[in-house]
Amino acid sequence: MESPSYKRRRRNGECERCRSHRAKKKKKHLYLVVDDWKGGYSIHKLDADDNSMEHRLPEHGALRLASSPERAPMAFAALGTNIFIATNPRCSRHRAPPFLVYDTEAAALTVGPPPPDGHLRDLGEAVAAGGKLYALTFFWNEARSHPDGRTIFMSTDWRTHSLDTGGNGVGAWRDLGEWTLPFRGQAYFDAELDAWVGLHYKEDGYICCCPVASRSATTTTAQQQSECNILEEKLFRRCGEKFPYGRYLSANLTYMGDSKFCLVDSVLRSKNALDAVLHVTVFRLKYDHKRELKTKAHRTTRSYRVSKNTLLFSHAAFWM
Repeated sequence: MESPSYKRRRRNGECERCRSHRAKKKKKHLYLVVDDWKGGYSIHKLDADDNSMEHRLPEHGALRLASSPERAPMAFAALGTNIFIATNPRCSRHRAPPFLVYDTEAAALTVGPPPPDGHLRDLGEAVAAGGKLYALTFFWNEARSHPDGRTIFMSTDWRTHSLDTGGNGVGAWRDLGEWTLPFRGQAYFDAELDAWVGLHYKEDGYICCCPVASRSATTTTAQQQSECNILEEKLFRRCGEKFPYGRYLSANLTYMGDSKFCLVDSVLRSKNALDAVLHVTVFRLKYDHKRELKTKAHRTTRSYRVSKNTLLFSHAAFWM
């Protein structure tokens, strides 16, 4: 017979082991969205630490999405461990189909309501802040979240604005003046670098970083440009450059944490065929003794051959 005290100690020990197991950091993966089959799109789950020389994506993705060829390309965005899918983002309000939400932890697909205004210019440019996803309906060049977790910064061609999404300033817009941040698309805050990191808007193929802007203070374009730190090493090629295949489609940067990033760029393999090569580059950033931006010694690049259905969609990539 076990004594009551022994049973309590055993139960407590089991609870501690359970808590320890749950506390272990869940391994994250790169989720890559491509239009790689005739019927629609696939979401592939990749291990970023896998350095095998396989040059094709898995035959069967984590999820397949059928799409009518008459529809506009699907659009994808991420929040937490969920991937939001707009199956026909260009539809007018009364015809807009519901969102699909893919839960990557449960590997389950659910159906949500249509977008609030029934029309999205590009869900792929949505920004997460304060536990919500903000899909902007006007044209902007770049956006990023402030380290406070609730403020979004975005630049148009000439000006920069901020949106406070929480606290006492819910939905409060602020015009920060006639200056722009140096990024194209989204940028990410890295605590070790104490800076935003993203694709440079002008220097094609380069990564850059800049200090986090104040939520209220204004600056000038000249000041912002002088503080922009551009990585000397070119990580991908863009439009106007010679390619061994066809032509450049697009590139996007994903933040993996701890100054680690994943760059995914897509290039057509030939001028007359709808097939492409995806280059997946994982790298870390640091400052050298002169405070210049550098990559750390270990950098990996893998390439995947993929078929395509349309030139209107390149790819989407999420780290979760």
